[in-house]
Amino acid sequence: MPVLRASANRTTSHGLGFGMCTAYRTRQGVPGRIEIIDALRGLALMGILQVNIQSFTWGAGEPLGYLDQPPGALESGVYFFQAAFLEGKFYPIFAFLFGVGIALQTRKLRRLNQGDARAAAAAYRRRLTVLLALGIAHGLLLFSGDVLSAYAICGLAFAAVVPSRLRALVVFTAWCWIAAVLSAFLPVVLVAALGIYEAPDQIPASVVYAHTIYCHAGFFAQIGQRWIDEAWQQVGGILTFWPQVFALIAQRRRLG
Repeated sequence: MPVLRASANRTTSHGLGFGMCTAYRTRQGVPGRIEIIDALRGLALMGILQVNIQSFTWGAGEPLGYLDQPPGALESGVYFFQAAFLEGKFYPIFAFLFGVGIALQTRKLRRLNQGDARAAAAAYRRRLTVLLALGIAHGLLLFSGDVLSAYAICGLAFAAVVPSRLRALVVFTAWCWIAAVLSAFLPVVLVAALGIYEAPDQIPASVVYAHTIYCHAGFFAQIGQRWIDEAWQQVGGILTFWPQVFALIAQRRRLG
């Protein structure tokens, strides 16, 4: 198999809303990587890591973790910086780039299958199935805050409804937003209605238990806890990631 080498003197422009995006072409003329998308994806992952690193020990509780002792000036400053400038700021970027990547993959698969939309869709679903399997393994074995599973499920749902009109997709996305809002506020209302009270500075008992498991228990005990945390992550993640991945719909209309 011949080795494909990138040639920097041939570029192409992609209308991705980022201006002139440079994509290297191989000697056979096949488009290579789009540098600005790779750079933005790396930036988003760096920001996500700074927030998620606490979840390795605290599980599916507060993304920024908890302070078990009264914080000093440095701890308070770092916590404020993460909450103000990192938490929730990089997921939309990553989700949008995921959508753009799917749109570009869809176009490439159609070209490779001589315009056969069904064959391209089947290949696309196979890729997402592999992504889903990797996400489940990652979420259960390594990190309960996995987002690959949620993205894969959103992508498979998109593949199922993509023949629909844009209006139907917008309505579907709106319902996802409503469900996401309800999933966020209903537990609060339920806790208030049942009269359950925890002091503001008190760490929830379930979070303390998860923290103990992740810090002191063995690997297989951690897997059991990750099952629970992964389930909560996916329930909330799918509902909130779908509207963010909605960008791929617009990109498909533009690129497809």
